[in-house]
Amino acid sequence: MSNYPYTPLQFTENSIRLLRIQGGEWYNDIQCQLVETALGPEEGCPYIALSYTWGHHDHTPREPRLLVNESEVSVSKSLHAALRHIRRRDQDLYLWVDALCINQSDDEERSSQVSQMGNIYAAAEEVIVWLGEAVEGIEVLFKLVTRIDGQAARLHQGWNMDSWYVLCSRQTPSLFQNSEHKNVLKEVLERPWFQRVWIIQEVALAKMVTVRCGHYTCPARTFARIPSLIGLEVNEQTQAVLDIMPHRRTSTWWSSTRYLHFLLEKFRDSKSSRPRDKIYALLGISEDAHDPNRFYPYYTNSDRKVFRDTGSFLVFGEVLGSNYSLPEFTLPQLSQPIIQLAEHIMNWALGYKGDQREATRRTAMSLVGRLNEGDLKTPDLLLSLAETRGRVRELHDLLTHGGGQVRELHDLFAHGGGQVRELHNLFAHGDVQVGVEFDDEKDTLTVFSHAPETPTVRLDFASRPESLESESLPLLYNEVADVTVQIRELKLADVPKDALLRAYAWKGDKYGVQEQLDDGVDVNAADWGGRAALHFASYRGNVEIVQLLLRSGADEYQEDVNGKTPLFYVARGTVSSH
Repeated sequence: MSNYPYTPLQFTENSIRLLRIQGGEWYNDIQCQLVETALGPEEGCPYIALSYTWGHHDHTPREPRLLVNESEVSVSKSLHAALRHIRRRDQDLYLWVDALCINQSDDEERSSQVSQMGNIYAAAEEVIVWLGEAVEGIEVLFKLVTRIDGQAARLHQGWNMDSWYVLCSRQTPSLFQNSEHKNVLKEVLERPWFQRVWIIQEVALAKMVTVRCGHYTCPARTFARIPSLIGLEVNEQTQAVLDIMPHRRTSTWWSSTRYLHFLLEKFRDSKSSRPRDKIYALLGISEDAHDPNRFYPYYTNSDRKVFRDTGSFLVFGEVLGSNYSLPEFTLPQLSQPIIQLAEHIMNWALGYKGDQREATRRTAMSLVGRLNEGDLKTPDLLLSLAETRGRVRELHDLLTHGGGQVRELHDLFAHGGGQVRELHNLFAHGDVQVGVEFDDEKDTLTVFSHAPETPTVRLDFASRPESLESESLPLLYNEVADVTVQIRELKLADVPKDALLRAYAWKGDKYGVQEQLDDGVDVNAADWGGRAALHFASYRGNVEIVQLLLRSGADEYQEDVNGKTPLFYVARGTVSSH
């Protein structure tokens, strides 16, 4: 739709566009009008919302086209097929379709409309889930689901949702004795729609959902029940989507606390065309980030900035302003336990002596405040920091007020261990406080008690003189596919090229490494952890990349912040993130 001359919206809080599709025969061209209306039952008009997989434009003369307000515009094959099947024969239809109703070339409008998407799908009379064209067996499958739904509806008569499941279960086994029905259902559930991150809020907030394949439809409320009733196993992502269909939400994960971090972890394997959309798509259904005043989906921001803002929100409960400075976060990092994100920030902020020193100090002090307020798992974080600095015994002495016997390290960290519980209890009663001291040589985190004759535990952070502008994203992945995504993000973001060199070294991409070296990138440039490209290539065990880097002047004795050389990682097979 980039070739369509959009008229700007009035930008009121509830202003949206709807696509009015003129009625027509199957073979007629699809003719539409975009009309602006208010969002809401009192001022707006009834409409249906479409949930589908965007697909890709072919960018060829044969690319599907529509007539929108008498202008010819191109759309993806997926959307064109959906509109042709949904169009009614003898009357117009009002539809909300994100690709058409939002000016995708206007970042300001995209931000405003995305912040309203939860309300848009919630206000729709119906949400149609377009799963693509029908294959053999779809017609029979959908008729069976519709039959089960109809029989359950006749018997339901106001019972609770659990009774709906019972009623469906009475009909399903006998109707699905044919294994072909099960195979067809399996094929449908493996379609790309179930892996798309945007569809989560599109169905979770809908009043009524209809599933459509080609010409055939069935009610989503019963469709979502069938796999479990016939013993069909589906992957975790697909099951999570089925769980938020109508008539299922109150008895599934949806009814629990849905903080943004929980959603990022639950849907970490979902798909989106842009990495930041894996965050923005979840804002509307999160209990802590759905308010645009707390977390606004700015499409003018880079992925890098969005990840940093998300890390800030997860740890501090808000997006910190420009007078604070934060480290970089990768998308996989954001689904890690929040305490690990907090430790990443603490390790990064303390000891920094660069040109944004005041901003990093402000961040460190704010994090210390969060620890003292009990907003984070303070004991867990302090135990981890103490362990990496060899201060576990001192921390234990503080907890026991100078007495007691230290357990083995693994006992200290054991789930439900006595020392961990004791540390939690001390913080809960305000007996232990955390402070921070800044110095030119080092910064120090202090852990102390107001009780008499108790020691103060000092956790030192060595000075790091590097500039924040030289920071790059930590590349710590288990799969090459992850770093492929990261390389794409790095190319889009405004970061030094040495970050790309390290990424290509991790991936084992000889041509990518050579390209960066030919561009004059410093082969020994290190990330925030002091690791150069040779550290990453050594860890991966890629001899060809290691030899290429050594021929280009890589220092095999270069130490990271932990004093480890590339040879250490070859021997140990690990690259630590802290």
